[in-house]
Amino acid sequence: MPDASPHVDLDAAQIVLNSRPMVHGTGFSIFLASINFGAAMVLVERFDPDAVLDQIELHGCTWMLGLPFMYDALLERQRRRPRNVNSLRHCGCDPK
Repeated sequence: MPDASPHVDLDAAQIVLNSRPMVHGTGFSIFLASINFGAAMVLVERFDPDAVLDQIELHGCTWMLGLPFMYDALLERQRRRPRNVNSLRHCGCDPK
């Protein structure tokens, strides 16, 4: 089976922000990928744009996966109360 890891830009140097419930496939997949690549992971219980932005700033998260509505909410909250999110390097969009 071909290795898909170059397409997700995930490796041990990343700090993953996981705001997806662990009972959902995507949340659990992010968790397993973090373990597989040896990446640190910051787990947010459920998506809350303020909590996500606060955790990105606090932990220097570099990688996250979200849906379009999540990124829309993050941009809205970031405009209201800016945080330092300069650490983010990969913001993927989950097609599900």
